[in-house]
Amino acid sequence: MFIIFAVVLFTLLVYGCGEAITKSKKDRLDAEWEAAEDDYLARTLKLEPQYDQLGVPSPQDFD
Repeated sequence: MFIIFAVVLFTLLVYGCGEAITKSKKDRLDAEWEAAEDDYLARTLKLEPQYDQLGVPSPQDFD
């Protein structure tokens, strides 16, 4: 009986740690994704006046 209990407890521990690690990695990737989007928006907003000076539409205008 003790062996079964130990196996079940170990399985739950491994599962719980796996879920925690996965959530941690997902949160980190989500944060990196948002930072990349913010950086992209900042860079494109800086370039937009240069497109306007040239008199050509920016790539965002085609979306």
